[in-house]
Amino acid sequence: MPNQDFESGLHEFRSFLEIADIIENYRNVRFLDKLNAEEQQELTERIARNNGLIHLDVHPYYFDYDSENPERAKKPEKNGERYDAIKQALELDFKKTDLSPPRFIIEEKEHIIETSKTIDQNNRNSNNKVYIIPSHWGNPEPDFSDNATTDHYREVGTQEELQNWLKLVSVFRGLGVKTVVIGGTTLEVVDEINIDIGAKAYKQQRINRGAKNVDYSLKGCAGGAAYYLSAAGFDVQISDKAFPDSISEIDRLEQRDKIS
Repeated sequence: MPNQDFESGLHEFRSFLEIADIIENYRNVRFLDKLNAEEQQELTERIARNNGLIHLDVHPYYFDYDSENPERAKKPEKNGERYDAIKQALELDFKKTDLSPPRFIIEEKEHIIETSKTIDQNNRNSNNKVYIIPSHWGNPEPDFSDNATTDHYREVGTQEELQNWLKLVSVFRGLGVKTVVIGGTTLEVVDEINIDIGAKAYKQQRINRGAKNVDYSLKGCAGGAAYYLSAAGFDVQISDKAFPDSISEIDRLEQRDKIS
């Protein structure tokens, strides 16, 4: 698991390319947007063997990082043991073979080096590659620029944010992705109705699976990713490795009769 005292020295880097050069030393860690032709073909074939299914974990070490934000760096007071158990389960998944569905991790640029080290420590004896998608700080929005750092408290809902998600969608479609199982931190199921296009697309998928009640919304970075990818037409499913809420909470809520 990540060492909270680790300092990546990220702000000393002039370009994200310098970070990418460091990650090249980790045998089974790859940046999704920097794959060569052979690696792209290997990943495409792996996805096809798994009928288009991938796992996507959003900021899975969120509460372990960021000394500048004491509230975030504290271990969650509620369900802290479950948070640790999810990380342990994720790290066991890193050890799986390349026959399993590939795992992608959306990680803030500020913490990519530490997360990559954690992956390497857990899968260096396997042949299971894990694919990193750089993101902005505190936001699941992909950031494929060459900037070494990102904006903190970045505004959401902008045209630039949409374009960055469309870049990821294009890559996923090119790889043959059909189903995205989303985990990570944070995912919150809240008692309110969201009517934007992503929420509507996600809820329709849940209704098609037999949900009786979809009068709820997904919040947090993992929730935002679920809505963007649902709007793009992917079959989105929530993992049991989401925190603080997961598919268990969603299943229980959806089986309640809708209150008219």
